[in-house]
Amino acid sequence: MPPAHSDGYRMSALALPSHSQDVVLQLYDLLYIIDPARLKLQEEPRVRAKLASVRDGLAEIAVHCEPLPHLADAFHDTVQILRDDTPTLPTTGPGTRRAWSRFRKRLMQSYTELSKHLAMEDVQVPHIRATNWGRSIFHVCTAIVATSILLGLQNHKDWLVWITVGLNATTWTLEALRKLVPGLNKVLMTFFKPIAHPHEHHKINSATWYGLALLILALSRHTPSSMMGLVVLGLADPMAGIVGRRYGQTKLVNNRSLEGTLTFFGVGLFIAVFMVQVLGFIPGWKAWPVAAVGAAAGALAELYSKRLDDNLTIPLAVAGASWGMMALMGL
Repeated sequence: MPPAHSDGYRMSALALPSHSQDVVLQLYDLLYIIDPARLKLQEEPRVRAKLASVRDGLAEIAVHCEPLPHLADAFHDTVQILRDDTPTLPTTGPGTRRAWSRFRKRLMQSYTELSKHLAMEDVQVPHIRATNWGRSIFHVCTAIVATSILLGLQNHKDWLVWITVGLNATTWTLEALRKLVPGLNKVLMTFFKPIAHPHEHHKINSATWYGLALLILALSRHTPSSMMGLVVLGLADPMAGIVGRRYGQTKLVNNRSLEGTLTFFGVGLFIAVFMVQVLGFIPGWKAWPVAAVGAAAGALAELYSKRLDDNLTIPLAVAGASWGMMALMGL
């Protein structure tokens, strides 16, 4: 079941056919359906029918976009991929899934480029968040490293602040240079391609937002809540993404699913309880309400983070909520 689209994505008042929004969102749905983590080969005939419908709809829109050449070219490029690169019949045997995966990769690149040109005309469409095992592993490793540094410097909090200040000076300088020097952006995005989301090619990188979260957590000088914010983001967020994309059927808001959100809460709750008890921050049963409030706040932040990156909102929400609960409990 593809994502619902009642979450505010819309086309602006361009000189486009009235059904343009539906066609672009159908393309998004198609990319969702053929995600390797979700693709069911027995549904291939239905996928091909949807593909043909989307291709014809985009071709019609491309004609109406001729007054905007950059947008018309983006539509034409997407139509060409749909026409020329679709896996040919018969698609049976072990190579079937690989063929659809290669096709989806090309189509996703084209969709990302199309969304960039639509954004230039103040048209917003959903970003694609593909299953990326490398990014998920990187998420976990980053959490381990950041948490280790946080705990190692818990008695030297000024050092932690200055380290995160230096990190932010570096990341935000690179963000500015990426805008000013397209060649540098190309080099950086090529290097980080295995773990980067497509929209990060032209928007602020998630790592930059994560660095800002680290600075704010360092300034809070509250080790237990900061640690919970880092481990919940590092483990619960990628697990929620994996489960949501593979098994998510009950759609909530912002292309999130109930299954993914419940996974986030469950993983976040248990990892937070485990960490605070092992490290001796919160004794006994008192760890459970603190962790539950933190995990719930993180799940809500992940659910409703649309304009702000969840690498910023999740750790701050978890840390803020758990710190508040600890204060209420006199911990």
